[in-house]
Amino acid sequence: MPEILQLKDFVITRLHVDWHEPDKPTAESPEFTGSMGFDYEVLRRTDTARFFALRFQFKLTPEVKKTKTGYEIEAEIVGFFDFPETMTEDKMQALVRMNYLNGNLTLTERGRQVIDACRARRPEAVA
Repeated sequence: MPEILQLKDFVITRLHVDWHEPDKPTAESPEFTGSMGFDYEVLRRTDTARFFALRFQFKLTPEVKKTKTGYEIEAEIVGFFDFPETMTEDKMQALVRMNYLNGNLTLTERGRQVIDACRARRPEAVA
């Protein structure tokens, strides 16, 4: 196995997406105003020192003026990672934490793809 972090599996443990229609339709996409938050927790199996899990949480909340506008998203994704025997403890700890910061590294990319798929079907497209 190459000396890199390997995403073995992942599961979406929470996904909630709401679309809040703007009061007045506009020809252009409205700018998002609101808050965005991230959090993570590193978990580790006690019986296998090289197997980690990372629970990544994301929340996007539109600003409330008169009414909310845009997407309101709350998501949690858990990734399961395996490291090669040759990797040091410091390097494993750093890599599992850096994973959620780098967009193309495994877990956050999977979460983004799932959220994008949900956003592709706005309510008016379903009706």
